[in-house]
Amino acid sequence: MPHALRTAELRVRLPRHHVAMLEYRAEQEATTVSGVLARELDGIASAHAEELSAVIPGFAAAMVWPEVEMAMAVC
Repeated sequence: MPHALRTAELRVRLPRHHVAMLEYRAEQEATTVSGVLARELDGIASAHAEELSAVIPGFAAAMVWPEVEMAMAVC
């Protein structure tokens, strides 16, 4: 697993309506607030992949994992 995919703790302060929204979406999707945020952030990452890959070490490898690893195992 690429280093960039390992988890890290992030503490944020958000307006209460954002917190309520995240908790509601997590409940509706039978997941966690972290899961909801990760999915939304993956969308941002995909939309800006080229730019982010140029400035964040390991970003490109994280974006294609595990597909690249699986393809290498098949060869």
